[in-house]
Amino acid sequence: MRAGRAAHTSPAAARAEPPRRRWLPPSKVSDRRRQSPAAPQRRTALVLSADVGEGHLASARALVAQAQAWGGPDLVHRDGLRCFGRIAAFVIREGYRVQLRYAPWTFPILYALFMHVPGARALGARLLYLLGRRRLAALIAQERAEVVVSTHPALTAALGEMRRRRRLEVPVCAAITDFADWEIWAHRGVDLHLVCHEVGLRAVERITGPGGARVVRPLVAPELFERVDRSRLRAELELPQERPLVVVSGGGWGVGDLEGAVCAALSLDRAYVVCVCGRNEQLRARLAARFAREERLRVLGYTRRMRDLLRAADVVVHSTGGVTSLEAIACGTPLVTFGADFAHIRIHNRTLSALGLATVCSTRAELADTLARMLTTDARPAAPPLAAADEAPALLAQLTPRVRPLPLWRLAAARAATSVAISAALAAWLLTTDDARWATDRVPALRPTVAVAARSPITPTVVEAPRTALAPLGRLLSAHCGALSVAVDGVPNTADVARLHSEHISLVPTLHARSSLSLLHERRALARAARRLGLRRGFGVLVTGHSVAPVHYLLARSVGGKPFAGAVEIDLTGLRSPRALAHLLNRRTRAARRSHRIVVLKLHDGSPATLAELATALSRLGVEGSLHAPLVASTTAARVGSRASVTTAHTRIASPATRTATPGPCAAERS
Repeated sequence: MRAGRAAHTSPAAARAEPPRRRWLPPSKVSDRRRQSPAAPQRRTALVLSADVGEGHLASARALVAQAQAWGGPDLVHRDGLRCFGRIAAFVIREGYRVQLRYAPWTFPILYALFMHVPGARALGARLLYLLGRRRLAALIAQERAEVVVSTHPALTAALGEMRRRRRLEVPVCAAITDFADWEIWAHRGVDLHLVCHEVGLRAVERITGPGGARVVRPLVAPELFERVDRSRLRAELELPQERPLVVVSGGGWGVGDLEGAVCAALSLDRAYVVCVCGRNEQLRARLAARFAREERLRVLGYTRRMRDLLRAADVVVHSTGGVTSLEAIACGTPLVTFGADFAHIRIHNRTLSALGLATVCSTRAELADTLARMLTTDARPAAPPLAAADEAPALLAQLTPRVRPLPLWRLAAARAATSVAISAALAAWLLTTDDARWATDRVPALRPTVAVAARSPITPTVVEAPRTALAPLGRLLSAHCGALSVAVDGVPNTADVARLHSEHISLVPTLHARSSLSLLHERRALARAARRLGLRRGFGVLVTGHSVAPVHYLLARSVGGKPFAGAVEIDLTGLRSPRALAHLLNRRTRAARRSHRIVVLKLHDGSPATLAELATALSRLGVEGSLHAPLVASTTAARVGSRASVTTAHTRIASPATRTATPGPCAAERS
């Protein structure tokens, strides 16, 4: 059928049939569209903002309005903060609000960290990139954007990382509305930064290089640049015509000493004050209650007529800088900053003052004097002129990629280094902490022996003693119990070692785990103790201490030893009565003796009272014979607290040497 149809197709129809389109990847398609002379000049730009305050949203809306008035690219405004996920968006939004409203002293600390520690900024940008890259890429693809614009530093950092790491091919533009924080606002992966003054141009290009920033008209509503009849605006707003009007603002969240600003403005006899508290309803209610009888004050919450208030005012007193400052400057109303002198707000306000765009006041008295001077008709300052600047929509319509992505080998090396670092951190956590016992107990090399063979008639008992107590301990064991296994804490004296060996007492070193940060020191001390005791390989090592971790068991094996630990540890202090000691031993060692688990008797000194208590303990435990061979660990060791049916490999236990027993507690039990 297809062949027949092809045979009856006319030559004209064959020529009119469009050629078959060859598939191209998205990057090639976008490149061809940019290079094609027939491509339309009107582009689609996606504007991403965040509802952290009202300034970022206001600048995004203003950019859309400027593009519509200029006839530039088609701008689509979306909330970009949701691309980081609910938890991250909540932390960024509400954390900033809580800091400014309830704990403003914490914000300068966080601000100093990100401003003066480059590693903190890089880590934050990396984290934001990991959180938002997939959702941001999906949103950009959904809107079919050819340009992406960001009005918030968090979005700028994420988009800049995406550009540098080859996750985003369309150019990115960042709109900067502040006169401070250039290090936080700017990113090397952003193709163009829009700044409102030459001072920002130089600061941003120090980060991005030449061509990374352009000066544009302030990103405010276009109507703010137009002249307006102030009397008509006051009539619409129901404000008095004959009185000087002072507008006090704390931004979208009502931050700063607005109450102090209101008091300073009301100290002027003829001034009428409008206080805008934004979305801070608590502040609005408090001010309304305090100044309930004041006829020259109007307290407002969030209002959509803020631009009209700014154009109708004689003076604007603002606390937090941001877009409200730009709007006041754009409409020619004198600006005074007061009420929030910390972190980036301080730098922003001082920069405006240095440029002659605002007056900074630190105290209420200074604010009252400044307002009195400004509201004098003869001394009223003229509106500061705006420098010639480009139109932001025009720059977006002509924006081309400027950033060079990172080479592929660097990206691959970074991914490999990240994998190695994560693996090393996980291994260090598993080995240096006891919290991962559920994982390390499954590896025989990472656990100690805690029991000996169940068929042995000898209770596995070890005496842990400091090296200073070896001499009196040797005399006790020789007089009472013959040879016995002693774990020495530290490097013993050569004479003490020879004396204990002559008494057929087996000596093993002790690894006292103090910290995972001193492993090399502990290993050197353990190796010296093993050499002093004449041990080479296959000897037991008592691992004890409050900071024992799996790495200490590996450390014991690294010097040729086999780690073991006490299933029951009893401190001998020399302060207990024989009856109390017997009760303690019966209660704590009954189960251990039935399952042939290791019992460690810990001596802290060689005093006569402590040695007498040790003799009583050995008698109650029924210690008979000697441990000629060191206590040996096994790869099938039972863990502490496991059932008695689990045993380790057999430990060689020799009978006592042929000698005349000296009367004592152990001798009495043997008889």
